[in-house]
Amino acid sequence: MPEISIMAAMDTHRAIGYQGQLPWQLPADLARVKQLAKGQTFIMGRQTFQSADAIISPSKNIVLSNTICELHHPNSFRVASMQEALDLLEPNEQVLIMGGVQVYKEALTFAQKMFLTFVHHQFKADAFFPAWKEEEWKIVHETRFPADSENPYPYSFVDFERV
Repeated sequence: MPEISIMAAMDTHRAIGYQGQLPWQLPADLARVKQLAKGQTFIMGRQTFQSADAIISPSKNIVLSNTICELHHPNSFRVASMQEALDLLEPNEQVLIMGGVQVYKEALTFAQKMFLTFVHHQFKADAFFPAWKEEEWKIVHETRFPADSENPYPYSFVDFERV
């Protein structure tokens, strides 16, 4: 069975985006995403895939969209549903769910892990990470960081596993 994890960054009110972009620049989070994403397959929605700050997997990208869209990256596949995305996975594949809101909402029902970054600030936003049942998850690792010269907001990396 593939190992499916959710990766997201959110502010203090679960904001994850504004007008199709991240509302903040946090180089430490980008570095963490790149480190955790090595060799992983990504599943994401079309808008996330087409956003200017999208991180594209060199391994495999599965894009959920009911709209026919051009995928100008090698190893990228468009599917119409989460079930179709899951059907493309190999048994031992490592998968990261990369957004957006609806994709996260569906993945919260079956993902085994979450790698979340909490940005300790509130931003103007129009996209929010869905609420999850806290009793279904346990924190297995948490590291807090203050703001610094490269990362203008305090933040935490929190890793969860399904109970």
